[in-house]
Amino acid sequence: MSSIHDQCFRRYQGSREPPGRGWTVILSSGLRAMLGKKLFLGLLIVAWIPFIVRTVQIYVVTMYPVAAQIPMTAIDATMFMKFLEQQGAFVFFITIYVGAGLIANDRRANALQIYLSKPLLRMEYIGGKLGVLVFYLLLVTLVPAVMLLLMQVMFSGSLTFIRANAFVVPAIVLTSLIKVFVASFTMLALSS
Repeated sequence: MSSIHDQCFRRYQGSREPPGRGWTVILSSGLRAMLGKKLFLGLLIVAWIPFIVRTVQIYVVTMYPVAAQIPMTAIDATMFMKFLEQQGAFVFFITIYVGAGLIANDRRANALQIYLSKPLLRMEYIGGKLGVLVFYLLLVTLVPAVMLLLMQVMFSGSLTFIRANAFVVPAIVLTSLIKVFVASFTMLALSS
């Protein structure tokens, strides 16, 4: 016969995290889980091919002014909008790939009850799941668009393009954020 040890009350000896930071654990584990999938990494790499093509276009037009006379190669505000429109297909596929199981997998595995039994608010849970989707969608919309703008400034060696087209920066940011948040909230609603 084994002896029963005394299981009396003991004070918690660990460190306490401030409230409202539980979503970061969900976010970091979600980001790591997606980076472990080779098919997803391949999709991210393919999503950056239009950025490379547009960077070459900016380089050619900047270094060889004769190429700027071809209407398809002009570096203007419409080029950035066309780039963001091209990225729409990748937004769709990444939204489906990342978002389809964000909440549904937790419900299927009964993990939702475990998450919410911890000192974690529902909004923190949703914020962590939303953050995973928003991070990867911004990685294929806002980040490459801003980098294209920086490439244009670097290759031209001046800020004349940004001065002449001051509306491009807020347009890129606003368009990217609208696309990302509409896709993210829609997918989270469908996944739940």
